[in-house]
Amino acid sequence: MLLTQSFSNDRLLLFTINSSTCSLKPLSGLPITNFPLHSVKDSFLFHGRRSLIAEVTILIEDQDPITLIPINPFDPPVFFHRNDAEAQAIVRIVSQLKKGETPDDNSNPYLRQLHKKDVPNYVTAKGMNWNENISPWEYYYSNMKSVDWKRKLNAAIARIILLIGFLATTLMIIYIFYYFISN
Repeated sequence: MLLTQSFSNDRLLLFTINSSTCSLKPLSGLPITNFPLHSVKDSFLFHGRRSLIAEVTILIEDQDPITLIPINPFDPPVFFHRNDAEAQAIVRIVSQLKKGETPDDNSNPYLRQLHKKDVPNYVTAKGMNWNENISPWEYYYSNMKSVDWKRKLNAAIARIILLIGFLATTLMIIYIFYYFISN
């Protein structure tokens, strides 16, 4: 099971894949989308034009492609914290299952990510039962007080830098436009 999201935090999906079927289950209660594994033509990873986060595109016969953005299951609100490992896992598992191989990845995204070096402090608490069917937001909000404040600070700084860059670019364009009009 791979927890992914569309382009907004309120569209969290649980992507499940096995030897015959792929399914996208919205955790908001909307209908589940299923498609057979044999209809998957290809899957590939890229860092999208809409975000810095790794995206996975799954090409399906006779359907529009599906684009998924894997999130960090332990820290879902940190938009600029890439989760290339989950994106690579999707591509790897789809490829292995298409070839008839058995994937060696753990199906639980929490357990896959548990051994990363940059997990928030609450993740290492003893006795946590990491249920793959529970939304990362539930874990996050139940442990919000102990979530690593440095991650939030880094995300805020990155957003400020992007905003300053956007503002500087806009002002430069206005200046150049004004310069050429006045001459």
